[in-house]
Amino acid sequence: KIGIDSVMNKVLCVSQIEMTKGKPESLLGNFVCDLCLQQYSNMADICVMNNGGLRSILPKGEITKGMIFELMPFENELVILELGNDDYIQLLQYITKRGGEPFAGVNIIMDEKGSVLSQSLDLNKGKIRVLTSDYLANGGDKMSFFNEKKQELVGIKVRDAIINHCLANDTIASKLDNRLSIIEWKVEE
Repeated sequence: KIGIDSVMNKVLCVSQIEMTKGKPESLLGNFVCDLCLQQYSNMADICVMNNGGLRSILPKGEITKGMIFELMPFENELVILELGNDDYIQLLQYITKRGGEPFAGVNIIMDEKGSVLSQSLDLNKGKIRVLTSDYLANGGDKMSFFNEKKQELVGIKVRDAIINHCLANDTIASKLDNRLSIIEWKVEE
């Protein structure tokens, strides 16, 4: 019989860098959102998570199944919501007012007051499909713009999406790419 320790100590892949969370963007937040959106890009335009949901770091070196359970200890499922333009702009304002939360699929430029100056998605299509966790989709972490939106279950836990990505890649990495840029206004004298 295989013990829980041997299952949790199973090496999934090797990380080229240490990944931690932070604001306005982070290696860890980008990693999780990018891999989720990459796996379900045919279903969603953007992916949004929250820093509070990322419970540990991923170290440089061997990544075990247990480390992914520490990172994502919750049974959160991936879901997709459709947002109209108003709710989508509220989502972007939420991200910027908090000084950044993990997201992928869009570039946002904001001012230091937290106002969205520009974003890179086409708003003419009318609906933006957002991949997120069921916790956030149900209004968790004060994401009220998600309330009462029809949820489409993807059929996989966030943690399992991360594990699948690690299993599919011998090495993993992440990068900062200024997906959230903060512009400071300079007053001319």
